[in-house]
Amino acid sequence: MEKDFKFLLDRMKQNRPVLLLGAGFSAGAKNGSGEPLPIGWRLSQNLYNHFFENGVVDDLDPEISKEIANKKDDLKEICTYLRLLNKGSERDAFLTQSFQHCQPSCDGFHEKLINYEWDYIFTLNIDDLVESIYKRAGIPLSVWDRAHLNGNSTNATTNLIKLHGSVTVPQKGYVFDSEEYRDFSIDGDSLLKEFAHQALQHDLILIGTQFQEEDLKAVLDIYERSGYSQTPFYRFFILPNLSGKLKLQLQSSPNNIWIKGDTQTFLEQLNEKIAVPNREKSFLREVGAVFLDELNRNTPSSYDLYKGKQTVYADFFHNADISSTQLSQWKEEISSSKGHILMAFFGESYIGKSCFIKRLLVDLADEKYTAIQLNRLDENIFEILIQYLSMLPNKTKVAIYADNASYYYSQFLELKKECPSNVERLILLLEDTIANHQGKEYLLLDDPDSSLHFVSVKMDAGYAQKIFDKLSRNNRLNKYLDLLPKKQNPFSRQAREKIISQIMKENDIIDALYYSTEGEPFQRHYSRWLTKNASDTDKKVLYSLCYLNRLGIAALPNPLVAKIGQLQSRGFQLSSFVKKYSDVVSVSPGWLRLHRGRILSTLIGANDPELIIQTLQQAAIYAVPANEGRHDERTSIFERAISVKRIRNSGLLSKNDILTLLEGLESPCKHVSYFWVQFGIAAQINGEFEDASNHLRYAKSMRPHSYQVNHALANNEMVWGIHLLSQNLGDGDSKFLHGAEAMYEIAVDGKFSKSYRYSVHSYVRMWLEHSKATNRILNKRTAQQCAALLEKLFDHPLDNRLSSLIKQFITYCENHEMRELVPSLKKVYKIPERFHVEKETYEIE
Repeated sequence: MEKDFKFLLDRMKQNRPVLLLGAGFSAGAKNGSGEPLPIGWRLSQNLYNHFFENGVVDDLDPEISKEIANKKDDLKEICTYLRLLNKGSERDAFLTQSFQHCQPSCDGFHEKLINYEWDYIFTLNIDDLVESIYKRAGIPLSVWDRAHLNGNSTNATTNLIKLHGSVTVPQKGYVFDSEEYRDFSIDGDSLLKEFAHQALQHDLILIGTQFQEEDLKAVLDIYERSGYSQTPFYRFFILPNLSGKLKLQLQSSPNNIWIKGDTQTFLEQLNEKIAVPNREKSFLREVGAVFLDELNRNTPSSYDLYKGKQTVYADFFHNADISSTQLSQWKEEISSSKGHILMAFFGESYIGKSCFIKRLLVDLADEKYTAIQLNRLDENIFEILIQYLSMLPNKTKVAIYADNASYYYSQFLELKKECPSNVERLILLLEDTIANHQGKEYLLLDDPDSSLHFVSVKMDAGYAQKIFDKLSRNNRLNKYLDLLPKKQNPFSRQAREKIISQIMKENDIIDALYYSTEGEPFQRHYSRWLTKNASDTDKKVLYSLCYLNRLGIAALPNPLVAKIGQLQSRGFQLSSFVKKYSDVVSVSPGWLRLHRGRILSTLIGANDPELIIQTLQQAAIYAVPANEGRHDERTSIFERAISVKRIRNSGLLSKNDILTLLEGLESPCKHVSYFWVQFGIAAQINGEFEDASNHLRYAKSMRPHSYQVNHALANNEMVWGIHLLSQNLGDGDSKFLHGAEAMYEIAVDGKFSKSYRYSVHSYVRMWLEHSKATNRILNKRTAQQCAALLEKLFDHPLDNRLSSLIKQFITYCENHEMRELVPSLKKVYKIPERFHVEKETYEIE
């Protein structure tokens, strides 16, 4: 036991496990009446005595009575009989009375539960013992139950998930009898899914349960069959004794470990022998955060970055990387800034962005910044990050790097705003693809302490020289040397010029580096590689990953990849797929990531709309949020998978196919307003304006104060009106005016001030479109309203699209005898552009 317990404690010091409590955990506690909590067979007998011995249930057939008496020690059976006898509500009232208002054991061992800072506690018990323990200690606890599917607190860092019901919400029912277990499993309860998601990404400690619950075993079995392996995680059973069945199960798996003991023994040992210093840092490290001050700088570089593989920090510590030509500019921006800043870097995928920004992060670490790379992002992580920052010494400088970060721009802005005063400088280095960045760019445009940096690798003689110098210095010219004539000195001027000439021909830093190891560029290598795997039955799964990658989804939960695979082949095995395609996919606990997606997507194209639709629908169904109020990595997958704007801009599907995609998602996604917005946009671009209005109104009924929803509704009315006017159909003016009035109200509404530029852009542009479609000059009142809205942009940083619109409106006024509006507009137009944005930026998402 001691060896196994030491192993468990060592695991708990490194990684935070998930806890599952069974009835045995509550042994020793008392209910509100001061009676010991009845567990197991004792609860079954109490129910039997109350309902059958005491005559609550009468007039039973003697044979049935005898049958029930023989089952009086079987809790599930007794509860099932009570349901069949229509005593379900009375049974639940009895259970509520038995398990509410709990008090921990007078020995005090239950309270020791709080001495380890759990992230997730799942319980099969309906009692309120854990809630009582945390309440007495004054520690916030977020309780997830059938009334609060995403918890009842955003301030707590410990989550209690009541799988089988709770005495605090008895009206939502319990899971005790056979029918309740069956329904709970079949319905795919979100709490059950959360258990599977967490239990297969962490070690699982089970206290007081033999783990015979069919619903839990069923959902874990489903996830494991989908490729969500338990390895490398463990299950620790804390029990004084094992049933023969469980003992045989444990013997068959080295990852299942029995530690002989009861709840009291475990909690007291835990209290004595384990402490989690700096919970916040430990938590961040557990979810993948890298603290550069903890890395061994003596680890040699592998130089694998020259082979197109993932970089490691040793590459930067030993100066193996090739810095961006913009590095000095970025450093100057940081050194010249006065306070906290956010720098957003975006560009095509797989062009070396992460290398460039990691170099910047390492250089900042050398300047005594506390340097951190975040590899996972969700709302809980930001809360922990704030707490971690608040614990740092005064005048600490912090630099944080995160990739695939645009979905969390608003959280990073809030982090910058709420940064504790002990942090002297906070530098946020955020990276993403062009498509992802453009979808959320609007969040940064009005922030004076945010800067946008488009990253591209323009191959010229100077940069080619830089690549040559780095490869030469590190003796990694390799296949470039084969270009030289025999006996030519590789260090001669002629040799250098020949190699630099070849580097410039590649015109891509990744291709240039890859040539040094393989003697050919990436695209040629992977073109041959794809041909070689043309008959591979798993190839379509790789294609699906590429389609999702084009929408900015580079990482997927393992079960989703397995689900996509099993649609292509029932025999799909995730582990075999990863091994087969190890060149382009990697796996971290619970997630699979595609690499080199830009190159693969170029070679694959988008010629299989049926597979694309199938892939996006599976991703959306898997990731659809149960509650829009909770945002995490899966929510990001859902929104990107069905974003009409992203799908159109990526060239994956025609506008008609996009409508087909969303029509197939109406049933599983109809509870989410974001789905109805995308459905409305898809209908609009297909000319189905009536349907678009219907879909958008569903969205508004769910989120009446959403800018996105209100903007999309108003825009649809205006587009609809212009369509009718251009086709001489119906009352187009009425439609257009209704939409224009709504858009104007949005523009002047203070609660939508962060999106002012988008409202103004839409309002003015559409009035110009209306004038063109009707061949009518804007009336003076409308022109004055447009001018007034544009003039207010004086207080907003301009981008090239807004400048262009202002210039267009100035020309319109000059050509239509409204020159009195021009002087004020020219003052705005003269403001230097701070940003350059693409046309897609002003498409609502």
